[in-house]
Amino acid sequence: MTLHKNNKFRGGVRFGAWCNSWPFGVLEIHKEALVLRDVLLGREIKFLKDEIEKIEIKKSFPLIGYYIRIYSGNSSQNDFFAFGYWSLHFEKLLDALKEFNYL
Repeated sequence: MTLHKNNKFRGGVRFGAWCNSWPFGVLEIHKEALVLRDVLLGREIKFLKDEIEKIEIKKSFPLIGYYIRIYSGNSSQNDFFAFGYWSLHFEKLLDALKEFNYL
């Protein structure tokens, strides 16, 4: 997978009931997959593009941040997966998702 510098984002991450705030969450956006990582726990989930049912955009706190929730059609990945990012730079994240046709 080729990863461009602007397609790797650091923020907060949620795997099911477990949450970790910035800077422990990483989202990598690739042409064929999204990779969600909790650096502190060493946990990583890879969502192949054709397994993603939808990506939902939510505002978490005004002026602080937004998050995306990833819904996977993979039955082994039916937990709650989310990535939070700063409001001021959220457009960069959305642009990267649009570039690879996730939105």
